[in-house]
Amino acid sequence: MPERQTDNSVNVKAATTKKPTAAEKVREAEQLVLETKAQYAALQAELALTKGKLKKALKKKEKEIKLIPKPPGQLVKDYKLQAAMRLGENKTLYNFLADSVRKAFAQSGLSPQRRITDFSSEELSTVYKLAEKNSPELAAYDRQWASKDLLMQYLKNLKMRQKRAAAAAANGNGNGNGNGNGDGDGDGDGDGDGDGDGDGDGDGQGAAEEDEEGEDEGEGDDDDDEDEDEDEDEEDEDGA
Repeated sequence: MPERQTDNSVNVKAATTKKPTAAEKVREAEQLVLETKAQYAALQAELALTKGKLKKALKKKEKEIKLIPKPPGQLVKDYKLQAAMRLGENKTLYNFLADSVRKAFAQSGLSPQRRITDFSSEELSTVYKLAEKNSPELAAYDRQWASKDLLMQYLKNLKMRQKRAAAAAANGNGNGNGNGNGDGDGDGDGDGDGDGDGDGDGDGQGAAEEDEEGEDEGEGDDDDDEDEDEDEDEEDEDGA
């Protein structure tokens, strides 16, 4: 067998191809990074354009959806809230929405001792957004008027309950003091019965009557305040 001959020929292509230097490799890597950044920027621009188109489409859709408008006039005086919210036959949902507003107000940490006109628009907006988060149905009312009325009604009722409780406590104390004086004088002697009964009953009844009158006046002032609040709020909304 003939001996195998070794091919000592040189690979011309390998010999003529120049290997890149370290500096050239760095430049290639930097070029690749620049191209990648350019592609990323193009994608970002395309995404922003898509978001803009989507936002416009949503605004157009919102305009097509008719929100429930606020009825003219003032709450209680000119319209009933449940009927105005178009929930006349759905007391359960009405109570649920009212409860959502109450809970949202509690979550906000605002003081229930203040009137609704004492709160800033930012504070009220926080309450309304919390309520809508728990009850999306509230978003169906134009400019959040239903949430506002529900909150105003809650604050008014809370204030009225506190006034009645204070009046009842004062009334109870008045009756107790009057009866005590009457019984005490009556036990002393026969003549004291007349004076004692007169002093006791008279003072007790007088205190009770004054308390009742004060309660009535308080309720009236509260109603007047609420009417003024609503007028001021409506003017603010119109101005906005």
